[in-house]
Amino acid sequence: MKILIVEDEKALPGNVLSYCNRGDIVCEAASGFREAEDKLAAFPYDILVLDIMLPDGSGLDLLHQLKKTQPEAGALIISAKNALDDRITGLELGADDYLTRPFHLPELNARLKAIYRHRKFQGRGFLGSTALGRGLQTIKKISSKIKSAAKQLALSTNPMGKAGLCRGKIFHFKSSVS
Repeated sequence: MKILIVEDEKALPGNVLSYCNRGDIVCEAASGFREAEDKLAAFPYDILVLDIMLPDGSGLDLLHQLKKTQPEAGALIISAKNALDDRITGLELGADDYLTRPFHLPELNARLKAIYRHRKFQGRGFLGSTALGRGLQTIKKISSKIKSAAKQLALSTNPMGKAGLCRGKIFHFKSSVS
C-alpha cells in the first residue's frame, strides 16, 4: 500500500511516517499543496491522507484533482475542523473517510487498511498484501482435490466383486470366495 500524507504540521507526518513505514506500507509526505500536486503527478498512490487547510492551497481542491487523475485512489481527510459541513463536503468530493484530530495512530492505521481493502479487494479482507480471496480460492482447490482423492480411494476399496475407480481407471475386483 502506497500512501501520500499531505500535512503542513511538521510533527504529524513524521509520527505517521514512522508508524506506517513498516511491513508492506510505503508512506511519503508532502508539506503543502504544490509539493503534493507534484508527487501525485509523478507517482500513483493507493491512498491520499490530507489536511483541508494547507498554507498554499486547499486540501479539498487537491482531493478534487486526485479524483480526476487517479479515481481509483482512496482518500482520508485528517483535520482539526470538526464541523458537520466540512465533513460532508469532504465526503461528497470523494473522500472515503474523515478523521478529526487528535486521533490515535492505530485508529488511523485501521481506517487506512479499511479504505485499501474496499478499494483494492472490493471489501474482502486481506492479510498483509495477500488477498484472502486468493487464499480462499487455493483452499477450495485443495479441498476439492482432497474430496476427489477420497472418493477415488473409496471407490478403489469397494468390496470384492464390484467395479471400482482408482486414479481414473476402472477395475473389476474378482472375489476369491465362492
